[in-house]
Amino acid sequence: GSELGLISHSRGASMATLRLPLVRYPSVLFPGSAVTLSSSPLAAAISAALRYDSRIAVLGPVGRIAVELRLVCDQHLSDKPSGVVHGLTGDRRRLHSLAEGGEGGASISNFEPVDDDPMLSPAREERVHDEAQRARDLLERGVEQRAFSLEPSHLDDELGLGPLCDPRCHPLWQSDESPPAEAAALSFWLAGRLPLATSLRASCL
Repeated sequence: GSELGLISHSRGASMATLRLPLVRYPSVLFPGSAVTLSSSPLAAAISAALRYDSRIAVLGPVGRIAVELRLVCDQHLSDKPSGVVHGLTGDRRRLHSLAEGGEGGASISNFEPVDDDPMLSPAREERVHDEAQRARDLLERGVEQRAFSLEPSHLDDELGLGPLCDPRCHPLWQSDESPPAEAAALSFWLAGRLPLATSLRASCL
């Protein structure tokens, strides 16, 4: 089986909790991505995010693992399309409990961090490293030969929607263009670009 596919699945919950506005979104997002989303389902959380360091937690349609989304303060960008919001996804968060009450229509919830500590043996760590390197080599070769193009796929294939805007409209799009070096980050980077079904996306978290 694939070592690379397993590296992100070891979970250990900490007792420390974090309170953030919660959004249930129709697609699964992955850590470390520059994303552009429709602002309509995020409106209440965006307003509340100003009191939470411009951060919200985005939870997919299934499961209890959310991804922290830091909103990009781009309201003054002249080329930002209307009806969208730019963000940068961060750490995964496990939904712990719903906080009492809300703020401006936003649901405020308590989250626990999701820690990746696979405790790999030296031999398995070497296999993971080798597999990640092979994946990067195949990606580079495929792009050079124009065999495929790995564009971010957060909504298009999954929900049958057209692109919200050109990915290059995102002010941080270049930071998300190249495959990351670290194995777990590479797993998430690939998962965010492959045409996976919702349930499979959720299992990757």
